[in-house]
Amino acid sequence: LQRVQKELPAPNEPDALLRNKLRRVLQSRMHKDGSKSIVTVLRLHDLERTGSLSPKQLQAALFNLGLKVESYGNMQRLWAAIANALASNPLAISLDILALAD
Repeated sequence: LQRVQKELPAPNEPDALLRNKLRRVLQSRMHKDGSKSIVTVLRLHDLERTGSLSPKQLQAALFNLGLKVESYGNMQRLWAAIANALASNPLAISLDILALAD
């Protein structure tokens, strides 16, 4: 498993940098695995079929893609960076799958 920590920026770096690094790592991983759609992978973790993921479900999806976010603090940082980009509350309990994949 590739560890996301190696790709995460320092805490004082902007959210955009974190999102770009995550996007690059995911694209590389999906290309390596031959996956066609991130949406398909994310939907596998939407157990309630609501079209959105909680932080725990996103963490499980990332793990499924071979990206292990080990610490709770790193997952919170990642979640906040993504939620901020979606003009959502960083404390949101779920994020839309299609928005996550965009």
